[in-house]
Amino acid sequence: MEEEIGMIELSQYFGRGEPGASVLVHMPGILMQWVGVDGAGNWSIHIGREFPRRTVPNIEIYQVKSGYPNSATAVFDFNRARAYILLQIK
Repeated sequence: MEEEIGMIELSQYFGRGEPGASVLVHMPGILMQWVGVDGAGNWSIHIGREFPRRTVPNIEIYQVKSGYPNSATAVFDFNRARAYILLQIK
């Protein structure tokens, strides 16, 4: 089997959340930034980075909204193309 080579470009990352909430987008060692969720439940962030294949850092998403309990952290593992949830105990 021939191994794929090259770069993965992440220019824009987006998702859905509770309208009016804030989402923390965290790529360990690369990016940590809060973004707002619009009235339609959409959020997005410009990443604008390239990574060698199989070295894209996990993307962790954490949502908060005043008056609501905090959400669990969702993690997307780009290298294995799967998402999972980290439960947070407070």
